[in-house]
Amino acid sequence: MKLHNTTDEIGDVVFKSDQGFQWISGTLEAHPDIVKKGLHGLYVYENSVTDNSCEAASDTVDQLKVATIVAGERGEINFDVSLIIDPTKDPETFLLLEPDQYCAPIKVKIFPDGREEPYVERRKRSEGEIRERKRKKIKKNGGKKIKNNKVNKNTENNTGNKKIKNNANKKTIKNNMGKGKKGTKGKQRCTKQRRLKGKCNTAKNSVANIEDELEEFFLVVEKMPDCYSPRKNNIQQTMETPKFELDGEQSIVGHTVVLYRQEGLDHLSIESGNYGSAIACCTLKLTK
Repeated sequence: MKLHNTTDEIGDVVFKSDQGFQWISGTLEAHPDIVKKGLHGLYVYENSVTDNSCEAASDTVDQLKVATIVAGERGEINFDVSLIIDPTKDPETFLLLEPDQYCAPIKVKIFPDGREEPYVERRKRSEGEIRERKRKKIKKNGGKKIKNNKVNKNTENNTGNKKIKNNANKKTIKNNMGKGKKGTKGKQRCTKQRRLKGKCNTAKNSVANIEDELEEFFLVVEKMPDCYSPRKNNIQQTMETPKFELDGEQSIVGHTVVLYRQEGLDHLSIESGNYGSAIACCTLKLTK
């Protein structure tokens, strides 16, 4: 199909017929300002399209209503009409509705340079996992419990019951980390933790790592993901006689299919011939 008075194609409409079953399907898409969300009607006229003037092709009383369909909010019209031809049953129409989808918000990290990354929260360990983690550590240590190496300010002397206070008269031993000289405090690498604690005092480290520091800062926000599902019209009908013919004198091949916007029109207005504004049309051709 092409938009009214233009050469812009928006999709195809297909008619099929086979031994008591008929199908009408279409996949159309245009700008939401042209194909707006809401009700639309699909009709077949005997005239053929000239210069893609949909209104000129519909200037005839002889018309066949194909279906009433609903367009989605992004300008899409997807429909699938299944027809069962059975003279022994009363006409029936079933509209299969699609369930609404719920999308939960997701957390993302936003960096100063505009980058966004998914934010994954660390799961808190359960009590059972903590016990299992301790058990594995004890097993790895040869069955011995791991003692806390931290020394309190007031500790008991191993040789007696006297308490030794940590005061100015007691010699203190510095922890020589890194590869410094014996007896002196070794030089430590400016790691992420030391930098955040303000222990990297040299100008060289502060200048060299300023970009790294900026990269560590981010803002955690909640955003709604784009989980939009295109609208689909699924219609099932039971009819006593075929809705259309693809061969013979009553064939609709060479006729025009016109898409109308009917949102806001009442049933009586449509039945009286006011089908709305023509949006797109095409001439039906037989394919193998």
